[in-house]
Amino acid sequence: MKHKKILILLAVVISLTVVFATPGSEDDPLVSVSYLETKLNALKSELVTMLQEHQNSQTTPEENSTVASQESTTQVFEALQFAPGSQIVFGASTEFIIRRGTATLIDPDLNNMPDLTSGIDIEKDQVIPLNHHMLCPRRDGRGLTVADDSDPFWIMIKGDYIVIK
Repeated sequence: MKHKKILILLAVVISLTVVFATPGSEDDPLVSVSYLETKLNALKSELVTMLQEHQNSQTTPEENSTVASQESTTQVFEALQFAPGSQIVFGASTEFIIRRGTATLIDPDLNNMPDLTSGIDIEKDQVIPLNHHMLCPRRDGRGLTVADDSDPFWIMIKGDYIVIK
């Protein structure tokens, strides 16, 4: 009889836990849209914070040869070459033109990237066309990934950018 009371009490406690668990919380392992949005927003905030911290601790190109990323700013279009697999994240109002090689769009928030030459938006993971004038409206993680088989890769950039190797 004593074991039966304990089992009933245990069943009631488990039932109450399930009834009062918030969907998408740690108590409820079911993944909901709100749970995913919360986690993605936290990751985005972490990335923005990391980029801002990196911007505040800006170093010279010589010092950057030993670190994994490098932030730069150009006031005019500057022709630059990057290694295959490089990731370039752009700042607000940065303009760029890919001159040689292949790269795909990085777009964490799915905002697309304006192609000023053709008047259309380039979507996440799409190949960015050669010789098209592109614009990154905001510093929100948008950028490009240089294809692994893209050697040499040349790009003209005007504005802020961070290179992540």
